[in-house]
Amino acid sequence: MKKLLLKSILLLCALITGTSSSWAAEGDTHDFSQSISVVLNNGASISSINIAAQSYPVKEVIISYTHNKSLTGDFVTASCSVGGDSWGSEMLTCKTTTTQSFTGSSATGAIAISFTNHRTASSGQGTFQVTNVRLVEGAASTKVAQPSFSPAAGAVEAGTTVTISSATDDATIYYTMGDNPADPTTSSTQYTGPITINEATTIKAIAVKAGMDDSNVASASYTIKEVVHGYAIDFEKPIAAYEDWTITNIGIHTSGLTKAHSGSAWGSNVNNNDNATSTAIIQTKEKVAYPGTFTCYISKESSNTTSSSWKIQTSSDGSSWEDIATLSSMTQNTWTLFTGDIKKAGKTNVYVRLYYNGSNAKRAVDDITLTLEPAEPVAAGETVTLTSTSNMAGWRTFAPVKANQNYTVDGTTKVYYASATADGKVTLTEIADGVPANTPVILHQTSGTTITLTETATSISAPGSNLLQVSTASQDLGTVYRLGYKSSYGVGFYTYTTNSAPAGIIYLSSVSTARDYLEFTFDDETTGVDDVRSKMSDGRSEYFNLAGQRVAQPVKGLYIVNGKKYVIK
Repeated sequence: MKKLLLKSILLLCALITGTSSSWAAEGDTHDFSQSISVVLNNGASISSINIAAQSYPVKEVIISYTHNKSLTGDFVTASCSVGGDSWGSEMLTCKTTTTQSFTGSSATGAIAISFTNHRTASSGQGTFQVTNVRLVEGAASTKVAQPSFSPAAGAVEAGTTVTISSATDDATIYYTMGDNPADPTTSSTQYTGPITINEATTIKAIAVKAGMDDSNVASASYTIKEVVHGYAIDFEKPIAAYEDWTITNIGIHTSGLTKAHSGSAWGSNVNNNDNATSTAIIQTKEKVAYPGTFTCYISKESSNTTSSSWKIQTSSDGSSWEDIATLSSMTQNTWTLFTGDIKKAGKTNVYVRLYYNGSNAKRAVDDITLTLEPAEPVAAGETVTLTSTSNMAGWRTFAPVKANQNYTVDGTTKVYYASATADGKVTLTEIADGVPANTPVILHQTSGTTITLTETATSISAPGSNLLQVSTASQDLGTVYRLGYKSSYGVGFYTYTTNSAPAGIIYLSSVSTARDYLEFTFDDETTGVDDVRSKMSDGRSEYFNLAGQRVAQPVKGLYIVNGKKYVIK
């Protein structure tokens, strides 16, 4: 009686305030109509059902289904999970119109229902239909939400940082980690910030909060994946390791030729079953701002003489391709140098690929190298105009070609030098007066992509600890860092490997700890801000430009948000 009276009072309040449609209580039901219909012949697949997390806890999930044939043996299995927790699997009944229920502790989170068809006969298996899913509300949970990990468990690069969070506000998280860690308790290590993964490990975590039950234990296992950054492929690593390339119908071979061009392996035009294919592609994942020369070595495993060719190609959009060079003649067990001068062809900001087209006989490729040119050389004259490609968001490097010449910059360009590196970051310190003579710098145009520099007779003081350097012709740099862009991280310094760099490459070689990517941090004592990010965390913050003025509609550039400096690209 008391429960009924309380419900009536709450309903009356909801009607008065106009919110009756959102009022809910334990035991209330919510239907989600479905239209799955599958003839079960030949083990046909059945679509899964995914229902987004609701505002109420769920204690029961009920599936309504029909089937029109009498069968013997296993039929269809349904499996259900709520909020990532399994609520079990059940074998459904054939030739019936009925329901199947799954129950668990009241939980919030997405509802996922999957089906497995066990029928293998080619005919006569009937039609299976799912018509509705009903959710039954449970009591409000008193358990803290189970922690989640970002990124999710799996193979990651060394140096990846993992964050742990709980959907319960103000919950405290404790964790353990190792090869086979024990379940965490409140005596375990308290989580206070991202965890760096440098070797294979498992992390277990719980979340606790006063007045609530501790969460379930969450677990995530990580392995370290082999990653090779840069525009060189020697085929000594698994194909998936070459992070900056998309590679199609190329497999690693160590037999079929007398020897590799170098090392012990090469690439061959084969599919996953090691059968030769008539096409194969090795393509850059991102556009290359200033490609130089593409070189590789071609041979063939098969003596097949059917016409076939390799092409070096470029494309501005990734769909229409233009030939830079073609190689049609290749000899079994002999490596032939194949090269294409992309710079000479005048191609900039393009995708680059090696394309095989011909017979489905096994051919071979080894030691691919794509050199990168410095940004367009600076010509002599009073004014120098530079551009930054759109994905670089106004950032680029610059080194004066004219000896002992200083430059001023336009009012919307900032000049920086690299003053330090630590913890995966490179510190940028501003040079207020312009570009000092004989000094490589980083420029940032804050309101566009065009940068104007003007020669000046005024001497500009050079920094005493600039880590940026400029290559000489054919210099063996080994592995260094160059300013660039990738969609996964944005603008920053990325690894670059070459044993024969062209003159004018601006690079960073001194880092305290080797990383694949270095983000920017700013040495800015006047404001005390020292952070840069490529994304904003919410849409509620106020934006201010570097002059302290509030900006209602920010566009590309540098802004201060909540006391931190951000880049909008």
